[in-house]
Amino acid sequence: MAADRPTIVSLPQDRLAQLNPRTTLAVSLEPHGGSPTGQPTGPVLAKGLVGGT
Repeated sequence: MAADRPTIVSLPQDRLAQLNPRTTLAVSLEPHGGSPTGQPTGPVLAKGLVGGT
């Protein structure tokens, strides 16, 4: 992810249909292999609203 421009992430339509257009998705910094708890454990590095094009 670039810090100086938006990043667009495509989601499958079936997943996108489950989300409210005002839902916020966030990316957090996690240890190698992912969060040990299944929940975010690190700082949020990026976030954005679901919706768009």
